[in-house]
Amino acid sequence: RKENFGTSRFSGVSQSIKWFFGENFYMIVAKENRSVELWNRTYNRTSGSATFDMFVEARMNSFGLGFLRFNKYGYLGIDILRLNFFNKSSVAVVEKWETWSILSGNRDRLDENIEERSKKWKNTLDSPTGFLITVGLYY
Repeated sequence: RKENFGTSRFSGVSQSIKWFFGENFYMIVAKENRSVELWNRTYNRTSGSATFDMFVEARMNSFGLGFLRFNKYGYLGIDILRLNFFNKSSVAVVEKWETWSILSGNRDRLDENIEERSKKWKNTLDSPTGFLITVGLYY
């Protein structure tokens, strides 16, 4: 399977509320759902081979500060700082096949590799947004 980034798909949904203060500044509170779908991941060594799919989801709340400016052509919004408060994450692994159990007698190294990858993707989805720019044009 191939999609926007080859054998992976990144997606997310964000619901937010902005409170404006001053003329152009705001505070934002958001509830976000982020997900990554990774197909055909492999872990091949002389002691065994494996192919599996990983599905990583993260739910979080975030708080941030920003700047919003309107003019006659459109608007410019900048989230200057956005901090995440991690709520929940899950990783589902679907193994297509593996030869670790047959060739080496155990699959400990395969399980360690899957666990390391799961932690890495959870940390990636939990990354704070440092600088996000949104531009809109009127038509």
